[in-house]
Formats: sequence, structure tokens, C-alpha cells
Amino acid sequence: MSFEGYEILSELIQESLDPDTVPELVRSALRKLEKLPWLDADGRGAVILQNSRNERVLVAAHGFGAREAVLCENVRRPECACGQVMQSGNGALLGCAFDGCPDAGTQAAKTYHYILPLRFRDRVVGAMPVFVRHKLHLTEAQDRFMGDIAHLLSLTLSRFLTEEIVALREMEQDDSNSEIIDKLGTAAEFRDEETGMHVLRMKEYAGAIAKVLGMPDDARERLITAAPMHDVGKIGITDRVLLKPGKLTPGEYETMKRHTWIGHNLLAGETPLMRTARDIALTHHERWDGTGYPRGLEGEEIPLVGRICAVADVFDALGSDRVYKPAWPIQACIAHIRGGSGTAFDPRVVRAFEEALPELLRIRELFRDDVIDPHQRLDLPPMPQIDSAFMAWSDELLVGIDAIDEHHRYLFNLANELHRTVAKQRGSREVGRMIRALQSYAEVHFREEERLMRQYGHARLANQRGQHQAFVERIEALWDDLKRSPLTIGREALRFLKGWMVHHVTVEDKCLRDVHMLAGLQRMLILMALEEGPITDRRVASMRDIYNRVGGCALRQDDLRGAIKDTMHFVQPAARYLATIADRLDAAHKPVLIEGARQWLEMRDVGEPGIRERLSATAKALGPAAPAPANIQKRS
Repeated sequence: MSFEGYEILSELIQESLDPDTVPELVRSALRKLEKLPWLDADGRGAVILQNSRNERVLVAAHGFGAREAVLCENVRRPECACGQVMQSGNGALLGCAFDGCPDAGTQAAKTYHYILPLRFRDRVVGAMPVFVRHKLHLTEAQDRFMGDIAHLLSLTLSRFLTEEIVALREMEQDDSNSEIIDKLGTAAEFRDEETGMHVLRMKEYAGAIAKVLGMPDDARERLITAAPMHDVGKIGITDRVLLKPGKLTPGEYETMKRHTWIGHNLLAGETPLMRTARDIALTHHERWDGTGYPRGLEGEEIPLVGRICAVADVFDALGSDRVYKPAWPIQACIAHIRGGSGTAFDPRVVRAFEEALPELLRIRELFRDDVIDPHQRLDLPPMPQIDSAFMAWSDELLVGIDAIDEHHRYLFNLANELHRTVAKQRGSREVGRMIRALQSYAEVHFREEERLMRQYGHARLANQRGQHQAFVERIEALWDDLKRSPLTIGREALRFLKGWMVHHVTVEDKCLRDVHMLAGLQRMLILMALEEGPITDRRVASMRDIYNRVGGCALRQDDLRGAIKDTMHFVQPAARYLATIADRLDAAHKPVLIEGARQWLEMRDVGEPGIRERLSATAKALGPAAPAPANIQKRS
């Protein structure tokens, strides 16, 4: 072996513990190999690993052009050059023509690589092609030297894989604890006649506030995971007190306050996650001025996670219907939090709440208790876009239902965040966290879509359910594969997401535009049923009553223009839809609605004289929306 060869082996041995990522490993090895005059390497190379389905995934590359990267990313044939080396386990000099890998094109067009096999636990798991400038004829000693290089690179790769597997096992343990915490938290909410969406909103609120406060990522993740446990102690409170619709007596209030200690005692354990959950359960009813319970802690004596959850819990509870109160208007909820700064709440947390408010309002709309109103216009600030060209959002992706479009934007942002995680080589644990976040949010989004389609009797509901189930199963498979192939799953997930999400939004979810039409038609039918005769207060009240029974949300005057516009050209669907909405009306309202709809269907032409004037008079008579409910204090 030449002096250069010994020097390179020595440097690789010394540096085998230095690289922190696979791209760093590739760059370091290529710099060393360029020093060998007989190899004549041109500085380009890659690491390609095999996943659990025996597919090859480009994990890292150096000096590749976009075309080369795409070809390597998509080669699946076992006869490709890297595939041959992975199959044989022996390094080899092989050619590859990039205009038709593996061996298409002319001899002159062929690019040559010396391909090094990469092993983990005595099994070939990948290959590293090193680009060379011309076809080589290596001596036996030079082949042995390249084998030594492959061995050293395999040792470094084995270190990466071992560290990732250990990290994932720790994450899997945390994941198991998180699942238990989620189920206990949800059980507590169900006992309190609150919805599972309260649990989701509250932890998302807490995470958004903590992010503004600059809480470290690991601590913020623990907070988000543990926040649903804030009221787990209510499991130990009698139904007579917990579900009482009226004001609690002083004795009952003392009983209710015990849920903080019950939750604290239930959450035994000394892991960081359990300590966080225990602090939240015990202290989320403490007040900044020291007048809270159970211990009367004051100021920064209260753990930060408790102070954050106090704001998040009160904000969501005030804005939600409860057995003892109706929901407050959103501005009243915001004013209450601001008014409690320095007394009930930590002023620094309140300032973070105000800074995070655009995101909190978005969370409130996305994780909702009621069925999406297809005609609702969301007045939300633009969603912060992640700087990524991976999945760019455009107006061509709009479905036309604001809440659904906002869901889609959020999913695209999550996918782009995963892309950034993979590109920056943040590790498989972070990739796993992003996959779990995508899975969790997608399930919420799918549920909302399916509830909306069920509400309006959409014919493609079963198809959408099938599409959604396939997505969930694929994400679950990626999560399982992450533990076996931690270095490849990030790119696999990105490839799947880009194909599935773009197709689903641009093709499958376009059927939701029919829901927008059906909702408009529903409103038109109600208007037509009642537009004949004088418009009296009693008839307006009756109209609102019918609509609220069918639509489940407040009828607004500014929705009427959209409803009229959306339904002018849809006559045939009305006949199919009448039976669906009629089933939701009581006997007194059915004849009115059906007769009005029949007359409208017979007219066909909305330009018939007088109809627009009657619609205009009806819309005017509806007047402004009903006043918001008066403020009612949250039950602690």
C-alpha cells in the first residue's frame, strides 16, 4: 500500500467518531479519496441505503446535479449498479449512464463509480458510489484497500444507526407514556361532559404560547404531551358535583378543588414527562397573586408549565359550551385573559398569549366541536409559510370551503417542516416526531371532512373514508419502518406525502365543492319554502328555527348572496337531497319545506319575474345575527 493509502486510512480511523450526519460522512470520505492518484475520484458520491421493503433510498449525496439525484432516488431495479454491489457484498467498479440507468446509452456517455458496500451487523444495508473520471483496472492490493475503506465507513454508519435506534427506543417509551396520558386525559374530559377536542385545543394552545416564550423544544414537547392531563383528577370527583348544571355550594366547591391533588397523586413517576404532567395537574388553578388553589402559590413559585396551562385552559373553557354555561364570544374570552394579567395570570405568559393569538384563533377553528359550515368565511391572519419549495401552496389547491382549505394549508406546512427536518439531518427522533404530528393532525382533519360530508349526505363519503384509512395505514407503516430503517424513512415519508397529498387535495377533495353547493341549496330551499306571503317576525323566527335544525349553525345575512349564487345552476341534486334534509326536520316543518322546494324545482329558471325581489325582502327581514351570550365565569 502506498504512503497516501496509509495516511488516508489513518485519517478515516481518527475521524470515524467525528461526523454527526451521513452527509458529513460522505463529504469527509470523498475528500480523503480524492488524494489517491490511482483512483482519480472526481469528488462526487452518495450513500444509498436499503429500506425494509428492499427499496433503495438516496440518503445523502455530494456533488450531484438535480438530474442525477432524481435518477438515483427513483431507480428501483435490482440490476442497477448499486443494487448489484448490495446483492453481492463485494466492492466493484461499475458503469452507470444517467440517461437510462443502469447501462443504457453509449459507452462514451457512461459514468463510472467504485461502489463500496456498507454493512450493519454483518448485513449489507447500502452502498456508497464514488465517482471516478475513467474506467479503472485496479490491482489486488488496491481492491483490498477499497475494502478496508468500506469497512471503516461501515463502522461509522453502524455508529449512526445504533445511536438512532437507541434514540427511537427512548422515543417509543415516551410515545407509550404519551398514549396513556392522552387516554387518561380524554377519559377525564368525557366525565366532565367536555369534548375530546378540548383536550386537543388546550394542548395546542399551551404549545403555541410556550413557543413564543422561547421554551426549549424538548420541554415544549413534554408540555404539549402532558397538558391533556391537567384535569385527570376529575376522575375522582362525584358526578353530583362534577355535572351539576347550577352554581356549586361552598362545600361542593371544596370537593371540586380536590381534583388537583387527585391528579397529582395519580401521576406518580419520576420521568421528566410524568413530573411535567404532575406539575400541571397540581398547579393549573394557582393564581399569580397567590389566591389560587390548592397551595396558594404566588408568582414564580408556580411552575411555568402550570402558568401556561392556566391561560390555555381558561381561554378554551370560556369559549366552549359547558353544562353550566354557554360559550362566550371570542373577544370576551380574550378580554378576560388580558384583564387577569398580574392577578390570575403571569403577565409574561399573557403577553405571549397575545403574541400567539393569531395561531390560537387558527387552532380554535381547526380543532372545532361543531360541524364545519361550508359557507363560513374565516377571518384569520395568513398562515406563516415555511421557506421550502417542497410543497408550495397555491390558489389552485383551494377547495372553496375556508375551514377545509385552512386544514390543507396546515398539513402542507407540516409536510414542509418534515422536509426541513430531513434536509437539515436533525435525526430520526425528530423525523418520528414530525410523522406523529402529521398522523395526529391528519386524523383530526379527516374526521372533520367526514363529519361535513355525512352532514350533507355526500355520495362519496365511503370513498373518502377509504382514502383516509389508506393514509393512516401508510403513516403507521412508516412509523414501524422507522425503527428498522431510521436513516431512510424521512425521505420515504416525503416521497409518499408529496404524491398522496397533492393528489388527494387536487383530485379527491374537489368533491367537497359539492358540499358547498349542497349547503347553499339547502339554504335556498328554506328560503323558497318561506318566501311567499308577508314577512313577519314569527315567520323569520320560524325560518331561523328550520335552518338551525338543518344546518346546525347561525344563519348570517352575508351568507345569502353566496347561497343564491352557488345554487342557481343546480336543480337535479335538489331532488336527491330533499329526503336527506327532510329527515332532520320535525313533522311541523316538513310540509312547509317540501312544498316550497317543489315549487322552486318547478320554476327552474331563477330569473322568473319577482323571485329576486322576494329573496331580497327575505334576506333583509332576517336582520343581524343574534346577540352573543352574556359572560358567565368558568367553573374551576
